[in-house]
Order: sequence, then C-alpha cells, then structure tokens
Amino acid sequence: MTLLNWHQLFQERLQTKHSKPAITTYFKHLLAAFFDWEPTVLGLYPDRELSSSQADELQKALEALQRDKPLQYIIGHTEFMDLTLKVGSDTLIPRPETEELVGWILEDHEPSRLTVTDLGTGSGCIALALKHYRPDWELHAVDVSIAALTVAEENAKMLSLRVHFHNADLGSSDIALPKCNLIVSNPPYVSFPEKVEMESNVLDYEPHLALFAPEQKPLYFYEQVFKIALKKLSKGGAIYLEINPLFCNELMEMVVSFGFKNPTIRQDLFGKNRMLRCQL
Repeated sequence: MTLLNWHQLFQERLQTKHSKPAITTYFKHLLAAFFDWEPTVLGLYPDRELSSSQADELQKALEALQRDKPLQYIIGHTEFMDLTLKVGSDTLIPRPETEELVGWILEDHEPSRLTVTDLGTGSGCIALALKHYRPDWELHAVDVSIAALTVAEENAKMLSLRVHFHNADLGSSDIALPKCNLIVSNPPYVSFPEKVEMESNVLDYEPHLALFAPEQKPLYFYEQVFKIALKKLSKGGAIYLEINPLFCNELMEMVVSFGFKNPTIRQDLFGKNRMLRCQL
C-alpha cells in the first residue's frame, strides 16, 4: 500500500471518532515519530510504497487509535512548554492548563536563585519546564510512583536539566526536602462522581493514581500540600496549585484555615477557575 492508501484507510476507520483534519494531523505525527518523515511527505510523495515493517507499525497505531488510545502514548512523547517529554502509561499527559500554571509562576518570578519544590511531579513536566526557563533555580520533584519518577528522570537526562527527584508519599509525616521559596503542585483532583463523564481515552489509559482524589476526600492532596508547605516553605514563600473548579470555594476556605495569605484564583483559557496562588 502507498502512503496515500494508508492515509485514506486512517480517514475511513477513524471518521466516527475524529474530524478529517485531526486524522490527517495524527497520521503526520505518526510518520514523523515512526519514520522521521517531514509533514510534507504526504503531499510530495503520496505514491511512496511502505515496507512491511512500516506497514505493521501504522497498522498497530491505527488499531490503537480505534481503541481510543491517546496519540501521545502511541508515539511515546508529547510537547510541553516547547519541550519534548517522554510519556507512558505511568504518567499523565500534560495538559494546556498546566502550561498556564507554569506560565503564571514564570510571570511572577524573574530569574534569581530560588528553591522550588514540585509535589506530584509525574512526567516531571512542571519541574523540568521551570528549570529550563529558570536555570538558576534549584528544583526538587516528588512522586509516590517509582515508575513515574523513572520517566521523569529519563526526561531530565534527555533535556540535560538537573532536577532532584524524591520518591515519597505526599501523606508522609515528613519528606526529606530542603526549605524552599516556592511550592507547585498539580495533584490528583478528579472526584469520583466526575468519573462517569470522562472520555475513554483518559479513563482507560491514563494512570488513575495520578487522576483521582480519594473517594471520600476530594481535597485530600491539597491538604497534604498545605501541611508540607507549613514545614518546608520559607516565610513569604508562595504556593501555586492546579485545582478542580468544582471545589474552588472549599479550597479558598482551606487556604485560610491553614493560615496562608492572599489567595488568588486564576482562570484557564476556557474560563474555568483552574489555578490558585497563596503565600505563607
């Protein structure tokens, strides 16, 4: 089969799931990831015959897309803040909202010598982006999942960025971390009632450990972040959180109850209350 034949097959098999432009974009991403081909190859060489091994890779990818597997997991990487990061079944796929959270931190803090702790780092996207744009900052990143930390460490090595990774549960009474100027966290915050509304490409493939808060305690991880901050955050330091819009008011009350000051909510590009900043 030619390149054009394969593109037509993708369009035919995926038309009930995605728009034609989206399918073409997916197809070109696969060509780039699998064969290192430029996006223009489809237009320039539509009659190019694929080898059997190339055909096998595209066939497997097509079947995975039909099962709603995210493209990022199929090709093994994603883009975040202009960085290419490895992702897999043990890590969440970074969202645009998280880029906005990182952008807020960078907007607030010019290059200087700060110590920053990322709680629940996953693929390392937040810590690595901050280190990339603020090389003088000392970054510490914590996660309970050894598998996720392995991916984060691979990303750090691939990007030649120095981040100190720590394997620890956020519910631990004491985590071996230095005092820091900033704490950032995008913890598991999806509540169990929201589960029924989630798309299968998220629910069936992304790690539930990184998605869901405990069933009876939707704000559990925020409570743990605040407890850690009381021990590890320097006076005047700030906390930046990605939050669940459904619990915005409860989180504002929790900020005050822990004694933090100046709570500020910022909306994401979709107009949802998605980020919170407060100070010690």
